[in-house]
Amino acid sequence: MIRTIQTPLRIAAALLACGLATAGAYEIQVRNFNDLSRGNGTVSPGVGVTSATAGPIASPLAPANPYPAAKVDGSDEPRLFLTSAFFGAPVTSGVPRYSLGEIISPPLTDSNENPVDPSYWRSMPLQPGETVLPAPGGLGAQPLIPALGQNEYQRFYYSEHADKVFAVQPGQVTVTWVSKRPVTIGNSTAYDFKTESFGVTSSTKVPVRQMFWTEKAFTAPGVPMPAGIIQIAKPVYTS
Repeated sequence: MIRTIQTPLRIAAALLACGLATAGAYEIQVRNFNDLSRGNGTVSPGVGVTSATAGPIASPLAPANPYPAAKVDGSDEPRLFLTSAFFGAPVTSGVPRYSLGEIISPPLTDSNENPVDPSYWRSMPLQPGETVLPAPGGLGAQPLIPALGQNEYQRFYYSEHADKVFAVQPGQVTVTWVSKRPVTIGNSTAYDFKTESFGVTSSTKVPVRQMFWTEKAFTAPGVPMPAGIIQIAKPVYTS
């Protein structure tokens, strides 16, 4: 009887050991394997920390089906689409406030850092070469921002149709806000100004759509516009 019982026990122990070995072979581990994903600022000699982002690529022949894409469950059409991807650790001297294409909001404080409503500021920031009177500090009729030179563009875009400011250039961006109406500053009444500098990242939170040249020797498909929604398209040039 003792030998009869010991034999199944030995078989069961052997099966259990095999099961554990098999489970260990399929174990999933999550850890950092290279210097790109450390994110602690330390790298090996000759290795530089970098990062990159990617988004879907729109096909001119099928704008509704960007790629990379994948078919699942035997489907005839792709059902999984890449929305965003990134690798590495970002390297920056400061945290960007906005992503490319985001709306830049007016500040919530005045030039003296007193809380104000967003409607305190004019929707359109101060433009290059613009003169606003009366100006604070006896600045007179001279513009606070010099006029742009040839082939120079602002690092943000104010849309008169949306009445909003958009981040259209990555990097360091400076915006000077002007109050809607003169306010009392000290013993004088003048327009209030506030200059903000912040970072804009090159990645975007909105879908990226590609457009191609269609004139002369180019034969790319046109960009369809929904009727009744978009009346005019205005290209925005940046530096």
